[in-house]
Amino acid sequence: MHTIDLNEKMLEELYPGALDILLEDHSSNRNILWCTNNYKKYGVGFGPKEQIKKELIKKMKINHVNNKNV
Repeated sequence: MHTIDLNEKMLEELYPGALDILLEDHSSNRNILWCTNNYKKYGVGFGPKEQIKKELIKKMKINHVNNKNV
């Protein structure tokens, strides 16, 4: 499986507002959903019916880095 490392800070610096556009579900005018239980390990806000928010992406990345250093 291939992965993409999306650096949200660099994305926001180069293209302000782009992440908000990428996360928006145009049919509901809300953010897209996680739609899987794979991210529940990151805590509150990561359930399959929860909206993906910029703050959660940053939190997920911080938790991932911290778990690698343990």
